[in-house]
Amino acid sequence: MTLPSSNYKKKARDYRGMKKEKKEKFDARPDIIKGLDGFHGRKRTQAKIVRDEADCEVVVGEGSDNNAFIIIGNDRVEKLHTGYGGQGNTQSDAIDIVAGMGGHSPREVDKDENTIYTNPNFFIDSARIYISQKTDVDKNFGIGKFGKKEGADEDPDLFDPGEYGAKSAIVTKADNIRIIGRESIRIVTGTDAKNSQGGDCLGKSGVEIIAMNDTTNLQPMVLGDNLSRCLTKFIDHVVAVNEQFHAFMKYQMKFNQAVAVHGHTEQWWAKPGLPSQQAGDGFKTWLADCTKTELSVLKLITMAENIKTNYLTHAGSNEKNILSRLNKVN
Repeated sequence: MTLPSSNYKKKARDYRGMKKEKKEKFDARPDIIKGLDGFHGRKRTQAKIVRDEADCEVVVGEGSDNNAFIIIGNDRVEKLHTGYGGQGNTQSDAIDIVAGMGGHSPREVDKDENTIYTNPNFFIDSARIYISQKTDVDKNFGIGKFGKKEGADEDPDLFDPGEYGAKSAIVTKADNIRIIGRESIRIVTGTDAKNSQGGDCLGKSGVEIIAMNDTTNLQPMVLGDNLSRCLTKFIDHVVAVNEQFHAFMKYQMKFNQAVAVHGHTEQWWAKPGLPSQQAGDGFKTWLADCTKTELSVLKLITMAENIKTNYLTHAGSNEKNILSRLNKVN
């Protein structure tokens, strides 16, 4: 099986970034020993970063042979001076759970064998759950208009924290995320009157689903029941117009039939005259209405009723119905 290129950018075993001594020691092992490296729970040989720790941080857990960490500290975006914790704010507690710190290319030392102290990086680290009492969530994770801008690292004031800034937040970030509920999942807003900083919660805050980090064209979600009622009324109107047109056709066909066979009494002989040649075309019109136009109108009425059944009611097929049988939004 060939994996998509996005799944397979690097070797399964990558020994770059390690100290020279550590790498030479590993290379000196017999191939069979190297081949078993990491198998069945054995410790792996790989670059293990040195995290630049702040005095206020407690390392609750650290991988013995990898770059996974659980840190309790204060709001920190990257270097020690960043975030509300780095600015000395109180009540900016944070828990950082990260797997793959340093991303796809962690490094222990630089080219001169000097130790590299690695800082958290919300854009490079592989997977993270970040919990903070006070943080600029959209700014720090580059969401929407707060996407990374040139010079942002040197001058944090280039960013406005926005209406969701300086508040508590929980962020889950990875290449792929799944939220699974064996019975149900609810995403709820607007439960409290006050936010984590003691301020009033925004009047109305909804759920936004943003693809490709593009907030420039966000549109309201459609309410399925309302849409169904609207379309049902529209289809009923179309059906009513078709039925009225069908009734008109019935009257018109009777008139066309009468015109096609009508005659006149001749003025001088008081006898019926010959039918009008032009009026005789009325029979052709009557025949066309019966065989084509009327059938088309009846077909349109049937199609409209089928649309209501298949797309707008649960009596229709699951594949066509515009209303989800399970998922709801308000």
